[in-house]
Amino acid sequence: MKSTQPITQIPMTQPRSRSSRWMVAFALLGGLLVFPGCASIVSGTNQHVKITSNPDAANVKVEQLSGANNIVQWEGKTPASIKLSRNGSYLVTLSSDGYRTEQIPVSSAGMNGWVWGNIVFGGIIGIVIDSADGAAKNLEPNAIDVRMVSLQSAQSGQNAVISTPGSDDTAAKSHAAGSPKQMNN
Repeated sequence: MKSTQPITQIPMTQPRSRSSRWMVAFALLGGLLVFPGCASIVSGTNQHVKITSNPDAANVKVEQLSGANNIVQWEGKTPASIKLSRNGSYLVTLSSDGYRTEQIPVSSAGMNGWVWGNIVFGGIIGIVIDSADGAAKNLEPNAIDVRMVSLQSAQSGQNAVISTPGSDDTAAKSHAAGSPKQMNN
């Protein structure tokens, strides 16, 4: 009588070594690094800023503040919607013949809500990417409406009214003549 013993199968693959586990971990980490964060994907690193004036067709110059020399980013007339990098500070100058020149600072302030998507999708790497490329920030104000003051009215002390989102007519900023607010980069 023949005895039947179970045949044990020998695995054809060898167990993973420590070095191959590290290679897999680094490959996964490297793969995550090439994917941008949520804010970078959804809203991008640029933001549109809407500029209007009363009267229309005022000259607009947008300068990026950079140390001693500002860099002109855009020139044109109102109404305008200008695409600016979220990672910067700007000075918007409006002028028109017969009206006082007005200057409004625009800067990176507040956090882009899409950064919170990194908690679910991008993790810490997504937060780092969004912070590095500027997508984590919002430019404020993102809309500027200036009721310009004629030179005659300016001599009597009248100020321009500058409205931004979230402000109502009673809370609209009254902009006095003189130099604009100093901005920190």
